[in-house]
Amino acid sequence: MPASRTLPEVPEVGGRIPPDTVHAVSVSLPRVQDVIGYEEKRSETMSRIKSGYPRFVAHPYVSELLAYFQSRLPASDAPCVVVSSPAAARALFSWAGYKDVPLLEEDGVAAFPLPSDQKLAAHLLSYIQHTGCLVSSRRAEDFLLERGLLGQAQNEDRVESGQGASQVRAEMARLNGLPRDEVYLSVSGMNGIYGAFKTIQEVQARAGREIWIQLGWLYVDNIRIIEKFAGGSEQIYNLETLDELKDCISRNTGKVAGIIAEIPTNPLLQTPDMESLYELCQKEGCALLADISVGSSVCVDVMSLCDVAVESLTKFATGSCDVMMGAVMLNPSSRFHDAMKENLDRNLEPPYDADADRVAFRIRGYEKRMEQIAENVNALCATWNQNPAVKRIFTADVGPCAENYRRIARNQNGAILPGGLITMELSGAMEPVYDGLQVLKGPSFGTDFTLVMLYLYLAHYELVSTPEGRQQLKSLDMDPGLFRISVGLEDPERIEQAFQLAFNR
Repeated sequence: MPASRTLPEVPEVGGRIPPDTVHAVSVSLPRVQDVIGYEEKRSETMSRIKSGYPRFVAHPYVSELLAYFQSRLPASDAPCVVVSSPAAARALFSWAGYKDVPLLEEDGVAAFPLPSDQKLAAHLLSYIQHTGCLVSSRRAEDFLLERGLLGQAQNEDRVESGQGASQVRAEMARLNGLPRDEVYLSVSGMNGIYGAFKTIQEVQARAGREIWIQLGWLYVDNIRIIEKFAGGSEQIYNLETLDELKDCISRNTGKVAGIIAEIPTNPLLQTPDMESLYELCQKEGCALLADISVGSSVCVDVMSLCDVAVESLTKFATGSCDVMMGAVMLNPSSRFHDAMKENLDRNLEPPYDADADRVAFRIRGYEKRMEQIAENVNALCATWNQNPAVKRIFTADVGPCAENYRRIARNQNGAILPGGLITMELSGAMEPVYDGLQVLKGPSFGTDFTLVMLYLYLAHYELVSTPEGRQQLKSLDMDPGLFRISVGLEDPERIEQAFQLAFNR
């Protein structure tokens, strides 16, 4: 896409991002009060929501699917839930101790009623959110179309029907230097994380290893997977050295199942010393699970430095912000390789064909998009580092952990690819800048268009909204009002001008 691309118009609160597709996976939250209303589920905000990230907001087509099944369940007065397969439903029931449940299945979609016990119902819903076993909007669309409950399908570009999964696996294998059969696809990135985690957990449990270590600041659902499903967990936030990690492993020798890390972290974009980290894991006998959604397969090369890597293809791989999918990639040299290869499939929910077909079409432009975005990131940082309205800028290739990132970063014409995110801390008040910024604002990242997110408000609102939480963030050097900026393909001067107008308010 040309660098002269203009900034999109900002929709009103609740509008779809992007606005031209019913399959949009982000939502416009143009003011701070909208962000707070979204997090606190205030009626004046939620009543205007037309779309949202699917693990948090039910798509309108999924809501229609719920209504379809609701009338067919024996306990029709109980709220209905749908998941991606009967296998996912049974795994959920087993984990939660939910027994004697009427389960309906049509075209592979599984539906069941929630229990009247509100605590158990919340427990079940949290499992679906954290494990990502969702019914996608395209799957719901086809389901409704086939039954005459929907007028027409979204017009969009895809590869030939049913060919997408094979093409996506081939491209992800090429980007990561792997045989194609080492790449597995999942219905969402979070389902990929959960499936990889669960497979490692099962393998390591045979050796009496149940503890997981969260290395660095993790995304909320990565944290929740460890908290809910691991036999024990430890948190290490400092990535500048591995000394704390070494001490933690020493205290738990022979008990650590795995370490999970985001490469780089979100939102401060810090990277551990991957080579030393993997050597430590190999020595201890624990697995290393790397989430490279922020780094991207185009910008970072980690497959020889971890046992398994997961990438959310919803993000940079597609850039269109209109499809959910994940990729799980195995290191053929890992000591866990054979056991994972034998068991991973049954712990993943495969993507719906139409979603894979859409991803396959979009992934063709992955490398070129990331190269253009990298140029924009560098140009914006050069400007913002000199701007008095900006207190600090965080990127993966600058700062105390930058050398660690540089060692795994890929190059474009001899220059490091810095990834597509910038995190900004302002010198002054956050609210007037955010409210006045005429750039798309909402959850998610990795989009063709610049997308700004009040990351800690939307991902860790329980910390932002309490004195104890704010104190924890302060101890970790994270300003609650950080802007996480997913840099798009627009002319960087247009992006900078939009920010400068907001700074001047």
